[in-house]
Amino acid sequence: MNTIWTTIVIVAMCILTVLSPDKVSDVAIQSAQQALTTAFSMCGVYCLWLSITDILGKSGVVYVVARLMKALTRPLFGDLSEETDKDISMGLSANIIGAGNVATPFNINAMTALTKGKPALTRSGAMLFVLNATGVQLIPSTVVGLRTSALSANPSDIILPSIICTAVTSLIAVLGVFLFYGRCDT
Repeated sequence: MNTIWTTIVIVAMCILTVLSPDKVSDVAIQSAQQALTTAFSMCGVYCLWLSITDILGKSGVVYVVARLMKALTRPLFGDLSEETDKDISMGLSANIIGAGNVATPFNINAMTALTKGKPALTRSGAMLFVLNATGVQLIPSTVVGLRTSALSANPSDIILPSIICTAVTSLIAVLGVFLFYGRCDT
């Protein structure tokens, strides 16, 4: 994928250099400025959610969240160790609040435990993958943050369509895992 994007950028810059050489540096500087502005505006959102999850982890609240989510995780993932259950619960919780990047460390730990060193994807690993790929979000905080930084008139307009789309895709994905993998394997 990196090769494809790099090729596209190089070809576009070559074409722009031939067609309008005076605009090459302007476009490059504008694009770099826009990228930095977006990155810095999102830093606050990520710092907030990473700090919250760190506090929750150190206070032991993540285990309470894991116990509360057991009714959801047990039918989807089967019997899990307490640590794996905690990682899955925190990953799902972070996705629900729209902080998908915050969920990544939890999901990596959970996937490592679920695959148990096997080269093949287990049913529980497949379920974790599809739930993260579809990511039900009640509050798409990343998208709302990006829309806010882009000076959208109403950045929260995305919330209802996001809930509907992610709920439908998650349901279809879970049904697909049940169809192809059957009952829980752990």
